[in-house]
Amino acid sequence: MYVTIYFLSTIMLGGYPSENPIPLLSFQIDFFNTFLLSYVLYKFIRSRVAIIQKNPSGKGKYNTLFALICFAILMNLNYYLVKFLLISDSVLSNNREAIIKIANIQFILIIVFINALVYVALKFPELLTDVKVLRSHITSLKDGKYSYSSLTQERAKSILDKLDGVLKNQMVFKTPDLKIEEVSEMIGEDFKEVSQSINQYRGKNFKDYVNHLRLEEAARLLLANDKSDWRINEIMYEVGFNSKSPFYTLFKKKFGMTPKEYREKEKPQLPSGNKL
Repeated sequence: MYVTIYFLSTIMLGGYPSENPIPLLSFQIDFFNTFLLSYVLYKFIRSRVAIIQKNPSGKGKYNTLFALICFAILMNLNYYLVKFLLISDSVLSNNREAIIKIANIQFILIIVFINALVYVALKFPELLTDVKVLRSHITSLKDGKYSYSSLTQERAKSILDKLDGVLKNQMVFKTPDLKIEEVSEMIGEDFKEVSQSINQYRGKNFKDYVNHLRLEEAARLLLANDKSDWRINEIMYEVGFNSKSPFYTLFKKKFGMTPKEYREKEKPQLPSGNKL
């Protein structure tokens, strides 16, 4: 389609002879091509996350196709500019033949790159699948992940009750590098069913759920009167984190502020007349 359009705009519509001005329709077709390629690029960028989630191994192909689209747009814009300059006799009257040669070379390059773009798109059609279809596909995969599982809601609730009993009541979540297999063994349940129960009825994976409990406990300790002399790093280790970076990152993501800011903002202040 693109090749046909370019031939129509450059050859069938008059080409570049000096006695024939370039037809207005030729510029309109060039503009249409640029707009169409830009729209494809826009949809392509919006689809990036969904594309890679659906086909992680295709990231390199995605980048190749992305580069081809960008190059085709740039060449098309430059080609459009050259054609515009060709009608500016006052500017380029002495260099018209050289500019025509440049335009012809650009025309060939555009055809080559658009053909390469079409080849990649036909060979890997999943890269140009509509983003809504991709998102729907990913959602269906998530929803159907446990479609063949025999785990009932009642059974999952029983597992979660036992899990919370160990994690919350016995404070097992404070154990650094806690593994789901370890906790499953403590409550006498299969770790796959424990994982499924957390995913389906807590909306998190095991690691995120444990970190959620750790952050809740960290927030409590930051405001506890008997822990007011504890440094933040001490609280971090106390709740089970063994690295400062993830603790601060996750805490700020959950509470919207750093642990220090949380302690200063949320801790009740004694009236000035009641200070000890």
